[in-house]
Amino acid sequence: MTNAWPHDDTDSLIAFYGDPRRDDFVEQNLVYAAPPWKMVLSWDTAHSVQRFLFHRRCKDALDRAFTAIWKIYGESQTRIEDVGLHLWGGAYNYRPIRGAHRLSCHAFGAAIDLAPDQNPMGHCKGHMPAAVVAAFNIEGAWWGGDFHTRLDPMHFQFARE
Repeated sequence: MTNAWPHDDTDSLIAFYGDPRRDDFVEQNLVYAAPPWKMVLSWDTAHSVQRFLFHRRCKDALDRAFTAIWKIYGESQTRIEDVGLHLWGGAYNYRPIRGAHRLSCHAFGAAIDLAPDQNPMGHCKGHMPAAVVAAFNIEGAWWGGDFHTRLDPMHFQFARE
């Protein structure tokens, strides 16, 4: 597991990832990422997600987590769909944390939401498979199911407590 990720506070995130309020942030810092399995929008399954923007500093870690998950599920689209991992909930999105004033890790392109229907934000750990959590944990990502306040089990971010 890597501990290279910044602390989850605005100053640390900006120091590590850059300032997403800058006009050139996307062009300077974000690259395209894609999972090895087919994904669709969770809110409109008729639309596929072939690629999405993610921060260049954590894209390799995301790719390794995705590759590990794909192998865990036998490189089977059917098995991925059985646990809802084909349902994409979002990644880069310039916005504050829900119900807060500071920027979300999504605004830095350093967070992804997977299988949101089975893992809604709230007060429970959801149904994210332990193997998926472990694949992200190996890369040092912080799982929203381990947040200390409002749990967010669809969420993985490349920032730490």
